[in-house]
Amino acid sequence: MIEPQLAHAATAYRSSPFGYDKEDILIVTADGSGDGLSSSIRIGMGKEIGAAALLNHVSHGEIKESLSHHICDSIGNAFYT
Repeated sequence: MIEPQLAHAATAYRSSPFGYDKEDILIVTADGSGDGLSSSIRIGMGKEIGAAALLNHVSHGEIKESLSHHICDSIGNAFYT
């Protein structure tokens, strides 16, 4: 069985108008938590989708906080120094 958040991410990534095969793409999913996982932050790289953060039963504010943290880690703190 495919994990639901990964299925959501794959659908969004593969249908992206940004050219999933040309550059890395940030993928954010969020829905109910029927399977215990409410959201995910992933990186699409070519034919692969890697998990940056998997979030269980969190609020939208917590998703934003986690997303901000992972973006800053990815690009460095150049904008904040």
